Amino acid sequence: MKILLIVILSGLATVVFGQKYFETREEIPEKYKWDLTDLYANSSDWIKEYVVIKQLITDFSTKKKEIKNAEAFYSVLYNSDSIYNEIMRLYLFAMMQEHVNQKDESAKSMKIKVDYLMSDYFDITAWIYPAILKINEDVINQWILSNNKFQYFKTTSRKLYNDEFNKYKNQNYFDVIFFNKKG
Repeated sequence: MKILLIVILSGLATVVFGQKYFETREEIPEKYKWDLTDLYANSSDWIKEYVVIKQLITDFSTKKKEIKNAEAFYSVLYNSDSIYNEIMRLYLFAMMQEHVNQKDESAKSMKIKVDYLMSDYFDITAWIYPAILKINEDVINQWILSNNKFQYFKTTSRKLYNDEFNKYKNQNYFDVIFFNKKG
């Protein structure tokens, strides 16, 4: 009796709310499917971009440098952010491909590749924030104010210094704070 009631109610809900259920993806009208071509035209283009980003990470890792001036500050943050954004684009495509077809092993493989790529990225960019924290916060703020293109990194640097300060504040290490406010 309960099963019959559930079947009737679900049928009624479908009529009332106008929902349709599809057994296969092919039955779904095109207008309701994701258009992944905004990200990459196809998996081949994704693979080409993956190779490019992997090389960018390798190149970036060989250019580790001290951040001594405003241009170096901008260059390091801009390039690391650009690489990260492209990795996220690769990830989004792979994840959406996997959601389109859970049985698609190539999509799962793409997602795993992006996971490794992200790990490599975090390994080679780990030096950036400590390098920024070695610079007087007032100097960073002057750099940011000196050129509009730096405004994008204003929040990043403010959060970085605040997080570092609060980390030591919460541990009552005021006398050991290593970044310097005086220069």
